[in-house]
Amino acid sequence: MSTASHCTWTASVTTGGSFLTIVSGSSGTGGGTVEVRVDRNKGSARSGTLTIAGKVVTINQAAEG
Repeated sequence: MSTASHCTWTASVTTGGSFLTIVSGSSGTGGGTVEVRVDRNKGSARSGTLTIAGKVVTINQAAEG
């Protein structure tokens, strides 16, 4: 993510937390990288959201086919 060098930010899983995990980069100041692990889907389609620096990111995962 990119932001001004003095701005602090956080990243969190806000919905669908059972299959999304923030591996690294849960907070920082200035620019940074957030690494997210998405577990394998063995069932039906699902979605979850992350909030990173106040912006919502939606992850949609298709059913295993």
